[in-house]
Amino acid sequence: FPSHDTSWAGYNIARLYLEKGDFPSALHHFSTVVDHGFSPTLTEGLWYAGWSAYRLQSFDQAIAFWKKLAEIDKKQPYRALYWQARALECLGHKTLARDIDEKIVQEASFDYYGFLSLLRLKDPNPHQDWQNVPRESTHWLAHAPNPLQPWTLETPQTLDAWILKNPKQDFSRFLVYYGINGTSLSTDTNIERDLERAISSQDSAQLKDELTFLLEGESVRDVQAWVELNHERLSLMFPHFKSQYFQFLYPRPFRSDVVNATREFNASEALVYAIMREASGFDANFRSLEKTIGLIPIQHDPAQSLLRSMNMGDGIEPTDLTYPAVNIQIGTYYFHYLTKILTDVPSVIAAHKAGQSDVMRWKKIAGVSSNDWETFIELIPQTETQLYVKRVLASY
Repeated sequence: FPSHDTSWAGYNIARLYLEKGDFPSALHHFSTVVDHGFSPTLTEGLWYAGWSAYRLQSFDQAIAFWKKLAEIDKKQPYRALYWQARALECLGHKTLARDIDEKIVQEASFDYYGFLSLLRLKDPNPHQDWQNVPRESTHWLAHAPNPLQPWTLETPQTLDAWILKNPKQDFSRFLVYYGINGTSLSTDTNIERDLERAISSQDSAQLKDELTFLLEGESVRDVQAWVELNHERLSLMFPHFKSQYFQFLYPRPFRSDVVNATREFNASEALVYAIMREASGFDANFRSLEKTIGLIPIQHDPAQSLLRSMNMGDGIEPTDLTYPAVNIQIGTYYFHYLTKILTDVPSVIAAHKAGQSDVMRWKKIAGVSSNDWETFIELIPQTETQLYVKRVLASY
């Protein structure tokens, strides 16, 4: 008899079938979960029912599940929409698929699925160009719009000093502040004080109300989401906002350390900065529950092993990983090491979060070709790792 308990049981049984690659059994059980209609399992039940049907090449059935999901999925609203487009492509409806991709790019250009749709619009079959980790000479996003320009601050050292002085400061708050005031950054900048003054000087009561919430302790992601949602309106109102938007939303601090390390180990600057942005928020003193430390979060014991591989001994203390130059060199070498084993960017990012052995096991279970990284990401069984890979790729 349908109940919350049986719905959870059916969902977990279906997940086990899915992880074994038994898609017919998975589809049967996920369909039952969806029919029960209990909210705790309905969203993911619809997603995986569609996914199971998609893997069985039952594309019409997958689209039916994902259409229902698109109406209720608040956490990843464009996930079902993006894969509907892929299913439509498989059915030969390329124009409809392109219309969906254009909609996603227009509404969610900073979302992971906005990133995927953008690349699909540029190249309907991007997999062939993305199999290997990109190098600086063949950067995989060279054709993306609005490429980052060099910082226009007084000196790069000013940015580094400001970040170290304010390690948990929110770049989005500074972005709005800069857009309103057009004022250059210095190590003495007090974002909250100056932003409060800037807001109070505005004539629009609505804008005052909207911007005031930036001072009320919202999370970094909430503020960034608001900035991204309103960037066109803010760009019209504040000229500086438009010219500096991407530079301040995707900053590149510790430039000399990153350049030196990526050149030494033939790694991608974009990957290093994306990891720092999403994993530590450019906080050199970052520490996680998993005991990772620093700008590129890494545990102390693996750092010791990496130092030995670099022929630099093993005399390192946990606090040494909070020094940008040390952390960036070890972290970049770690990406270089993972690249030789895993070859593709999404797998390297996943291994940084969950470990190399888990990623290799997941890839074996997924049973997809080495260059079908989109499918592999959706099959990562750890939700936290899957969302981390999507965030880092969007920043990348």
